[in-house]
Amino acid sequence: MDRTCFLIIDRVGEVSGRILAFRKLKRKGPQGVLTLSDTRIQPPSTLTWENFNTKTWKIRKDTVRLIYARTMIVGAFMCGALEFNTKRKQDVLIIGLGGGVINNYLTSMKNQKLNVTVVDIDPVMKKIAEKWFGFQETPLHRIIIEDGVNYFLDAAKRGEKYDIVLLDVSCNVIRDLMGPTEDFLKDDVIESIRAILADTGAVVVNIVTKPETKDEAEKMLFCSAMEKNSWNDKREELYARYVAVDKALGFQLSVKDQCTNYPSD
Repeated sequence: MDRTCFLIIDRVGEVSGRILAFRKLKRKGPQGVLTLSDTRIQPPSTLTWENFNTKTWKIRKDTVRLIYARTMIVGAFMCGALEFNTKRKQDVLIIGLGGGVINNYLTSMKNQKLNVTVVDIDPVMKKIAEKWFGFQETPLHRIIIEDGVNYFLDAAKRGEKYDIVLLDVSCNVIRDLMGPTEDFLKDDVIESIRAILADTGAVVVNIVTKPETKDEAEKMLFCSAMEKNSWNDKREELYARYVAVDKALGFQLSVKDQCTNYPSD
């Protein structure tokens, strides 16, 4: 037993005469509390005694509140792995479920046909996603309960291909590198990730570090299967894409960046 528990926290407030409500998923363990997901929930148009319980309010799948989650979504389009505004089916693999905010958002995007597979080792996470974050399985949206490392290795053997891989797995122990965990850094796993990427595919990794290295933790890492598609090779083009996609999605990440220096190497 690692004495880990999960907390579902709903918050309601009033802003400019509007009622806004939010739901967070937190993981609490011996090392502290980590926020896994944060999204909006929709209050009823008219509050009554019958509907005022926030447990019954619907998830706003079109909203993503955590900066890292927004950055991963923008990164998938910025690096050219996913095409924006197309009905062509594109295959997405997410390792690490949390509350399911990222996959909910991707499968709810208009003018997109994203075939999303989410893999998580913990069956409890699927139950949380279903009960508290509105997950519903469809022909284009599924959760598989399996070790992400094993899934990578087996997917490579099966010859599967994905346009984008989002790796979002961390431990609940404070150390220099909390995410991704060490198993995902082994050579055979990295080789299997490369093997399942489409020719124009990429992998976006959520890097979780200690609080004192927050600046490093906020940087996004993506590795592209395309040649000469690195930040050094296409700095201006990639940043222009980043700003354009960010604006289209309304995430306001580039507004935050404008308060700092232009990105450097």
